Formats: sequence, structure tokens, C-alpha cells
Amino acid sequence: MELNVKMFKLLINEEEIGLVSKTKFLSIIFDEHLEWKEHIKLCLNTISSGNYILKSLKNTLSTS
Repeated sequence: MELNVKMFKLLINEEEIGLVSKTKFLSIIFDEHLEWKEHIKLCLNTISSGNYILKSLKNTLSTS
């Protein structure tokens, strides 16, 4: 049975909180299905960027 969340309204201080497809909370990305795909994609991009920087620095920094 699938729940139709559009039938419900979440109110805080009489203001409606809208439905979003994804959100970031404490640096973790949650999507509407509580899957980790977007978060993992962000982590992989961050790690890839860090690896590129380290590779570039490896050739420019001296070990002595």
C-alpha cells in the first residue's frame, strides 16, 4: 500500500512546511525515499577532488 503524502500538511506555528525532493541535514543528503544515492555522489565528488589536489601537490612538494 502506497501512502499519498500530498494528502497531509505539516504545520509549525501555523505555517505549512512544504514537501521537497531532497534536503541536507548535518551534512547528510536525504531524498524523498530516504535513499543515500545523492549523498554518496557528493562524497565521491569530494574525495575525487581531494585526490586530485593531493596528486598535484605530490609533484610540487619536496620530501627533503
